[in-house]
Amino acid sequence: MTDIISGIFSKCFEPAWSFLTAESGYICKFEDNLEELENALGGLKAKRDDVLSRVNGEERKGGIRLAVVARWLSKVETIETETNQLVAEASPLAERLSTQCFCNLQIISAYSCRKKISKKMIEVRNLSFEEWYTVFAEGGKKEQIRQEANSSMIYARGIDLSHSEKPKNWTWSLISEPPNEVSIEVAILNEVYWLDIRGTYTRKLTPETNYEVVFMVKLEKTASGWRKPVNLSLELVMRDKREFWQEKTLCLQDYISDEWVDIIVGDFVAPPMNASAEILFNMYQYDDTVRKTGLVVKGVAIRAAVN
Repeated sequence: MTDIISGIFSKCFEPAWSFLTAESGYICKFEDNLEELENALGGLKAKRDDVLSRVNGEERKGGIRLAVVARWLSKVETIETETNQLVAEASPLAERLSTQCFCNLQIISAYSCRKKISKKMIEVRNLSFEEWYTVFAEGGKKEQIRQEANSSMIYARGIDLSHSEKPKNWTWSLISEPPNEVSIEVAILNEVYWLDIRGTYTRKLTPETNYEVVFMVKLEKTASGWRKPVNLSLELVMRDKREFWQEKTLCLQDYISDEWVDIIVGDFVAPPMNASAEILFNMYQYDDTVRKTGLVVKGVAIRAAVN
């Protein structure tokens, strides 16, 4: 019997005593390290709030959030979630260790958890110490046009979307634009009843060339409220005040696919040399009994029409 008890002690208790002797530093500092991690996360969140405040200030002026800023904020959000989960896991263990009411398995769990805390502390501090930001946003609406030969792209920030300043109605999100993976912002419709998307274009075009105006959008698979057609209008106002106007309707319900689509508003012939014109385009639907969701707006292209 003595041999059996001795064997059980050797297998079950000696590892615990060995652990306590060899790894006592982990146990003694467990609570302190956990508190340090929580304090470090608090500092990171304060820095995050400061960055967000500055970014929001620039965006209210029409600026665009830099891609590096967006990536950093995304990392902070992820690490905040992970750290909170780790703290929730470690806190009960720390309490048991402080009362010295623990078993062999709990000691081993404490050792493993302490290693996770140390690793997470490094990640939090590395994010806190990043000093990449001297500016938080770039360009306003005037920089929201990409111009190429016989083609211009007015991105979503460069056009007017009704209620776009309200997060309840629209969310702004970064995507990578091929082929150079340039970061651009798109507007994602959360909810509106009164839809009005409009803009103007006054830059020079190749004289007497046929152009088309195209909304570049997609409708998410969960999009709703698009069975009733939207109105698409195009107006060309010449320097001498002559106006050329066209309008049509289109049912966007047919385009729900989660893929980018080109919605052609209309076409026009660019005026002759030295005869400037203003181009006005609009997508609207004023039925305030229908809740509309799921429209994603990349922008409007003004490009040479393909015959």
